[in-house]
Amino acid sequence: MKNLITLVLFALVSIITTSSVKADVVSEYHLNLNITNDLSAQISLEVDLHNNATGSVIRAYSLDFPFTIVNAEAKLNGETVDISIDKLSDGSRINVTFFNKVINDNSDGRLNITLFADSPIVQKYDISQLLLPYPESNFSYQEVTANVTYPVSLGTPTLISEYKYNFTSLNSEQNQISLSQKNPLMIIWGTPKYNVGFDLTLRNLKDTSNHYLLGLVPEYKNQIVHYINVNTAEYALTDKLGNAFSYLKLERNSNIPINNSVNIEVNSDNSESGYPEKYNWSLNLDSTLGQKIYSQINQGTEVIGKLNALNDFLVSNFEVDDKRIDAGSLDKIWENGNKSLNQLQFCYLIVSTAEYLGLPARINYGYSILNPGLQAGAHPSIWCEVLVDGRDISFDVPNQKLFKISYFNTSHIDKLRMGTWHPVQSYNDILGLLINNPYEITINPLAVKQGLETNVSMQLEFPEKVFSGEFYSGIIKIKNNSTKLLTFTELKLNGGSILNNIVVGDLTKAVMPLQENSLKVDYLRETDFILDKTISVNIEAELNKNISLKAQENVTFEPDYKLIAIFVVIILVVVFILLFLVSRLLKKKF
Repeated sequence: MKNLITLVLFALVSIITTSSVKADVVSEYHLNLNITNDLSAQISLEVDLHNNATGSVIRAYSLDFPFTIVNAEAKLNGETVDISIDKLSDGSRINVTFFNKVINDNSDGRLNITLFADSPIVQKYDISQLLLPYPESNFSYQEVTANVTYPVSLGTPTLISEYKYNFTSLNSEQNQISLSQKNPLMIIWGTPKYNVGFDLTLRNLKDTSNHYLLGLVPEYKNQIVHYINVNTAEYALTDKLGNAFSYLKLERNSNIPINNSVNIEVNSDNSESGYPEKYNWSLNLDSTLGQKIYSQINQGTEVIGKLNALNDFLVSNFEVDDKRIDAGSLDKIWENGNKSLNQLQFCYLIVSTAEYLGLPARINYGYSILNPGLQAGAHPSIWCEVLVDGRDISFDVPNQKLFKISYFNTSHIDKLRMGTWHPVQSYNDILGLLINNPYEITINPLAVKQGLETNVSMQLEFPEKVFSGEFYSGIIKIKNNSTKLLTFTELKLNGGSILNNIVVGDLTKAVMPLQENSLKVDYLRETDFILDKTISVNIEAELNKNISLKAQENVTFEPDYKLIAIFVVIILVVVFILLFLVSRLLKKKF
């Protein structure tokens, strides 16, 4: 009964507090979280409340934590006040009720709260993840700071979702991170290892056969990829930006299930800085939006400060639009009245601004794997990066809006990167986002790799006998028992490069993992008529910069007797015609 009365009173005073002093209470918030060796934590929270309202009082305070609080106590101006803990689906809510110890109008109060958590750290995918709240209560906060002390055994943080922070080594056993918070805070120790499952069905509803390009997981310096199961494809395709696709052909009115399974290991290597050619998207300074962006990027002198101002402007002024992405109408973004943007439109503005500042930019796409409170990989996402002084500065406005965690200038160990997008890639549907059919994936802890073969072999097949003077085709068969997608860095036939022989438009053929692929190459023999001459055809392949393969096949050249017979007949006809003409000429002369 006492608890019921307390809850009712708390609800009433919360309503009163909300309606009367929301705009007139200025607060400072200082949180200290100390993680022990067993990963439990003690939290000390100090909140200074300045009631500038006239005729109103502050009667309560509440805060949500994204983990379970097991014990709590609170004092207001040194005197104990009531505190209760509500269990939430994703954590705990603390409710502090002041009762007769209210903070009157034009008065100040200092609230000290001590909390205990069994384990504020979530451990999955071989990483340790900590989420800290941002005080989203009825009061305005002029200062929010956090100090996180943690055992050295956790290692070095690989992601901190505020780009400005201080790191201190307290002693041989403890380190500390100190910062001013703008949003909820995420800290990650370690780098993730996980298994990705692509489970979808491709359908061809047309009355004619059709081909499909299905995105494959590419490997980068900070993303190690091992396929443990992959659907049969005719071959793989890669482009100049490192994107990879499998080439699948479906007959009319048919479908094919896709059950690719991939092991991913991520590290914090940030040396991958390949950028595409310019997007050539102009910052439209004749538009209202363009002028607002221009104003934001001219408030500071440092480039990173300009980009941070742009990020904050986009977060504050636009909502996220989940409607279909139309890459062909991106320039309409400059029209007045836009209140929401889709993922690609956010990147359009960022790339336009970056190129206006003379900076290279790129748009990446893939999946988020560490979303707070949401299923990982349920929907592909798009983010972008700008190269500043040799360092990648990241933006992910849609996820920042969705999860309220800053993604500006953070590492991307929390993402599975599937590739880079550029407008020239007409073949790239960004994992289905451009065709309104996004490809969902499942993400699980890393599966154990057992007995994976790593050998690669190559075989060359040419016809045993070929006719002179004609094109003839050979088949290169590469059996890839490895778990890696193999891309060609060089391909030579009898010492001459034929890499262009396997280029299809803007894409180059590659070898699917765990499969045997056949590549057709054309070769022209000598044009003279050679009788029964045998030569050796040699093929050399360089794959993934560290795999060298060689194969040889003997080919016998023989004359095309039909062609020779036709040639002889033509000669005879020509000779006959000449003789006939000569004889007629002689008759006329005599």
